[in-house]
Amino acid sequence: MIKLLERLIHEYDAATVFVGAATVVVIIELSLMRVLVPAAASADNYDAGVLMEQVYSEDSVKQTASKLIEWTNDSELFITQQSVNPMAWQKELESSYVFGFEKEQQTQLIAEDMTLQNNIAEANYAVSQLHLRSVMTGRNPLANINGEIYRIGDEVPIRGGEIVVLIKELGNDYAIIELASCKEMQRTIYISRDMRMANGE
Repeated sequence: MIKLLERLIHEYDAATVFVGAATVVVIIELSLMRVLVPAAASADNYDAGVLMEQVYSEDSVKQTASKLIEWTNDSELFITQQSVNPMAWQKELESSYVFGFEKEQQTQLIAEDMTLQNNIAEANYAVSQLHLRSVMTGRNPLANINGEIYRIGDEVPIRGGEIVVLIKELGNDYAIIELASCKEMQRTIYISRDMRMANGE
């Protein structure tokens, strides 16, 4: 048993193992108390013999044996779940109300992820549509993009203005653009036939 605990503590953190073990012990204790402590006797049944008959009756013994088998199976299932990849059961804990997480938070995270995916798609589409033909460096650098001249800070509309990017920086052979709606989403276009993308770095 100690080796099992040491192995579980090594695989997971001590707090997780402690909570799991404490939960199993409390469940077993409460279950035994519920089965072994007889129901409150009525005014006519205070006799100790009646109480003992309740505890040791054939039906009560069968019920106790059945419950013990059920608890054993539940305990083995719990230990098996703890032994597998923790992500399989920790995700369920995260989504439960017991630990303070609510469905609104999950919905918000999904919406934020969708917004991020849309921004990435728009930035990638913008790079595929913008062709940097030349850059004139100097005090006020200019860039020829798709036959139009732009300066740093200028807006470049794409797909009829559905997507708008800003010119953030101009170099000798490149231009850094950013989405007007999400300035953290940046891409780099180069002077070349094959347009290359930087990964937002």
